[in-house]
Amino acid sequence: MQASSSDRAGCDDDGESAGSSVDPLTQLGSLQSDALIRYGARLIVIGEVLEAILVSLAPAARAEVRAGFGARMKKASNEPCTSNLPDCYHSTIAAEVSHFVEALR
Repeated sequence: MQASSSDRAGCDDDGESAGSSVDPLTQLGSLQSDALIRYGARLIVIGEVLEAILVSLAPAARAEVRAGFGARMKKASNEPCTSNLPDCYHSTIAAEVSHFVEALR
């Protein structure tokens, strides 16, 4: 695949980067980092809301939610699209499931 003239912007005559390519990469890294921080903050809020809701449920309702949650997570973990994900994905899922199952007791 040939590079278009816009792909070559910021290159010297010898085809080497003029150094300006570091700025877009740094900017992209910063944007991704900020997005992850915001996503993590949202997950904390969602987790706290869920726990506040769960503890207010009657024991029978918590047991029903626990059973449904367990079945849904078992189905989700058996999806083929998750089989090639790294171990940290699976261990994080297991830890979060354990956390919420415990909150449902």
